[in-house]
Amino acid sequence: MLGYRELLKVEEFFQTTKAMLDTRPVYHQQDEAIRGHVFCSFLALVLRKGLEVRLAAVRLKCQGRWLMDLDRLQEIETEQEGKRFILRTP
Repeated sequence: MLGYRELLKVEEFFQTTKAMLDTRPVYHQQDEAIRGHVFCSFLALVLRKGLEVRLAAVRLKCQGRWLMDLDRLQEIETEQEGKRFILRTP
């Protein structure tokens, strides 16, 4: 049952990611392109799972369509009085 739930998460993730990146439909002409597409999709899935595991370790949870907000993430590096700071949006 747990394996089936994970499969549903994978399906939901692929649907969300494809919608967010506006990649549908994708027509591949060469086998290399198909392998590249599958590799990138799998890599994205592995990265998301890693993030979820790390968040769970600190008792946080991904809520809603958090991937949609990644384009709003910004970071700047600044220096003041000889100290370096990295500032990020919430």
